[in-house]
Amino acid sequence: MRILKKKTTKNTKAIYIIHYAGNSCEIEKISRYAKLKKIFLIEDAAHAFLGKFKNKFLGTFGDIGVFSFHETKNIVGGQAGCISVNNKKLIKRTNFILDKGTNRRNFINDYKRKIISSKNNKKFYSWVDLGSEYRAPELSSALLYAQLLKVKKIQALRRKNWHIFSNLINKLNTKKFYLIRANTKSTSAYHILALVFRDIKLANKFKDFVQKSEVAATFHYVPLHKSKMGIKFCKYKLPVTEGIFNRIVRLPLFSEMKQNEVNKISYLIKNFTLKY
Repeated sequence: MRILKKKTTKNTKAIYIIHYAGNSCEIEKISRYAKLKKIFLIEDAAHAFLGKFKNKFLGTFGDIGVFSFHETKNIVGGQAGCISVNNKKLIKRTNFILDKGTNRRNFINDYKRKIISSKNNKKFYSWVDLGSEYRAPELSSALLYAQLLKVKKIQALRRKNWHIFSNLINKLNTKKFYLIRANTKSTSAYHILALVFRDIKLANKFKDFVQKSEVAATFHYVPLHKSKMGIKFCKYKLPVTEGIFNRIVRLPLFSEMKQNEVNKISYLIKNFTLKY
C-alpha cells in the first residue's frame, strides 16, 4: 500500500492489481483507497476464479474484474475468458466494445428471436465505438459449462493436492525457500504451486534437480517491463519484481494428479532440502 500511494498522482486513471497464484492481494485496502481517490480499480483475477477475500469473490471488488479460462487455468475453455463489470457506468460502453463496436443491443429487445422490428428500420444500429468479437464461441462455452457443473469437485482436488505440499513444506521448516500462500482472511483458488527461493543460484539448482527426474519445474512470467515492448515505456528498474522473478519456481498442480505423481514431487522437494 505504501508503494501504491507513493506512485499514485493526479494523472492516475486506474489501479491494476493481480491476484497472483489464486491468492488475494490487499484488495480491501486497495479498493478503499481507489474509491477515496475516485480512481478506477481493475482486478486481474486470471488465476483467482472462485477465490475469495473474506466472503466476497475476487474480481468483484473493483470496477472491472477479468478472468481467464486458458488451458493452463483451473477450468478450461481454450482461449476463453470473462469480464465482470461491477460499475454500472461502464456497462453501456462494455456492450459496445463486446459487440464489435456497435450499439446493436439497444435495438434488439428479444434476444431469443434476435429479430429487429421493421418499424425501426429507419433507426438501425450503427458503429459507435472501438470493438471486436470478444465473446467466447459456443464450443468454448459448452466446455466451460460442463466443468462448472462439477467445479466444486475440481477445486476440492486442487485444494487437497496443494495442502499435501503445504504440509510437507511446513514439516521441513527450511529457510531455503517458502511457499506462496493465501493470507488468513482469504480463500485461495489454488491455482499455482509456487516456491520462492532464497537466491537465484538455489532456485536454478532446484530446477535442474527436479527436471532431471522429468518433473516440470520452471520460472514464471518474465517481467513485462523487461520485454522488448515494455522497455519502450519503462526505463527504470523494478528491483522487487526482478528479484522475485529470478527466485520463483513453479511445480505441477492440477486436479487430476495421481497419487504417485504427488508422492514423486514430494520426495524431490524433501530430498533437495536435505541434500542442499
